[in-house]
Amino acid sequence: MRTGTQAQGRALAAAAAIAAVGCAPRTEAAYPLYDHVPGERLPPDQVARLYGAVSAIDGRDVSNLGGAYELLPGCHELTTSGQSLNDATSYYQVTARLRPQRFVLAMKAGYSYFLKHTAPNPGSRFRIFQFVEERDASDGQTGIVEPAKADTLEACRREHDAS
Repeated sequence: MRTGTQAQGRALAAAAAIAAVGCAPRTEAAYPLYDHVPGERLPPDQVARLYGAVSAIDGRDVSNLGGAYELLPGCHELTTSGQSLNDATSYYQVTARLRPQRFVLAMKAGYSYFLKHTAPNPGSRFRIFQFVEERDASDGQTGIVEPAKADTLEACRREHDAS
């Protein structure tokens, strides 16, 4: 028989493993989602980079373009792909299918955005939360963005694109 403490420890280990799955390598070549001359790209300090399993950005299907994107600064809407998670050790096995989520990001030049997921409160009901982590040019975490509400894109544009 396992005690509650042992079960919680295993659940926390599962959560940590799942959180790690949400990370994308920063060395992956990013697909530019802005008008550019083929073979020429904007410098890193003029674009924002997005990493993760995304099916659409600003209404454009990007599901076959890899997992890294370059965008111009400003407000962007993205929809995550409904990816499957399969992770196991000798202590636990987690199999889940993430629901597609909608995010609105006020992206900044020189910043990177990482789509991640975690299970912050493991227990008898295992819930996985998706979020986007914002990092500045020096790789310091500057914010967390949660899934969007219905009018978030319009509000973002009013606040950020007008300035």
